[in-house]
Formats: sequence, C-alpha cells, structure tokens
Amino acid sequence: MMRYSKRDCQTGTESTQPAKAFFQACAKAQPGPWILLVGGSSLGATRVRMAESVTRFDERPSPWSHIALVLDVDTLNPLSSTGLEVKLHPPASTGPERSYVSPFTLSDYADDAAYPNLCVVSLVEKIADKKTGTLAERIRKNAIRRSPAHEDRPMGPLLASWSSYVFDPARRTNPILENVPHPASAYLDFVFASSGVDLTPSASTPAISPEHLWATLRYFDHPTVSYVFSTRRLSNVPNTEALLSNDLAGDYEAYRLAARPKSP
Repeated sequence: MMRYSKRDCQTGTESTQPAKAFFQACAKAQPGPWILLVGGSSLGATRVRMAESVTRFDERPSPWSHIALVLDVDTLNPLSSTGLEVKLHPPASTGPERSYVSPFTLSDYADDAAYPNLCVVSLVEKIADKKTGTLAERIRKNAIRRSPAHEDRPMGPLLASWSSYVFDPARRTNPILENVPHPASAYLDFVFASSGVDLTPSASTPAISPEHLWATLRYFDHPTVSYVFSTRRLSNVPNTEALLSNDLAGDYEAYRLAARPKSP
C-alpha cells in the first residue's frame, strides 16, 4: 500500500488562515502550476478519508479527500486561479469524451467549513532538460491534451467504483483494497507520468490516493523533483458538518417558505 523512507517528517509551511488569505500567501511564495490537496467535511469526503486509512501507518483517517491541478495561478486574485480536476461526482459539463476532466477555480474551495484542510504543492525539477521544455510546460501540455488519460486509464470505471463505495460502504469493498485508484489521483498521476515525473513513489500498488502524495511530501526524497508545500489544516476530524434532521416534512416546509418571494 505505502512505502516509507527513513527521512525525517517534513511539515512544510503551516497556516491557520482563511482560504482566501492562505491562497494569497501561496501565490506570493510558490510558483505554479500547483497541486491542490483538499480535505472536505461532507459525508462523501469523510468516507473517502476513512477509506484512505488503510494506506496510513497509524491507520487514522487521511486529512485529504480530493486532489486537483491548478494550471494558471492568478497572483493578483488567487481565488480566480483555474485548473483541471476529476470530481468524484462529475458536473454535467463533462463526460467520457473528456475522461470526466472538468475545469475549476480556487474559489470553489474557499469555503472553510466545507473544506477545512488545504495544501498547495509546487514541484521544481532538480535537473532540467531544455530539450523537453520546462516541467510546467510539459504538465500543461499533458493536462489539456485531447482525452487525457483515456488511452490507458479510463475514468468511468474508477468513478463507478468509488461512487458506489461512498454511497454504500457497508456493502462495497474499499476500492483501495481492490487496487482501484482514486479517480482524481489517477488523473494527476497520468499527467505527471506523461511529463516524466513519478508523482507518488510512496505508493506500493496502483491504487493511489491523495494520501499517497501527502506521504511522499513528508517522507520521501524524490529523485527528480523537489517539493515546496504549504498547508492549512483546521480540522483533524473527518466530518465537521452539522448532522441533518430526519424531519423531512418540517425541513421541506421551512425550505418552501424560504423560497417564496418576499412581499414588497
């Protein structure tokens, strides 16, 4: 599942700032493109984080439930920075023709309650090869080319496996135990592998997840790249959202009344 080196644990730059201030600080200090690690507080995100516990040496839930690629960092307005991702529940704007890859902006992850944990990662090549272009150029080329990852890693089966686990974990085996990679992680793995970088050398199986990158950042001396990363973790508890009431009738009535136009 996971390999660990003898390197001392690296912490990166720690922060407790709100998302907007955190991204602004990262934009000043770290060159793009970025890898974005996200730890959500929703039920689905919680179940992903619990699933990743099997890859951790302490068997605790992972801080992370999602991973994405920020291609264009807006240093003046970081929340307008844009990138590409594979969401566990893809929007209507994407599908198999695009390998379920969809664009996003950092503002999508600026809700501190919904996404208490954030990590921004920059990669710097230790030895640059001018013939192949910079790492940033290769990443952009491979991220936006037609049907990325579709040739050898279609996303549909991965999404189906993970979605069914998130909705019914009591009857569905943890996808990691079946060697099914986390879809967003599989997309980034393809992009970086195509760019000449093994993104997660900490993984001992193909079933990579956001936790594998986190382990790599903290415990591995990567042979070809150096990592610079900043972290904002507001919660070590996977699920921070309020529990919903089972009073559907009362909740619907309150929603119906709130949706009515207000009298002038």
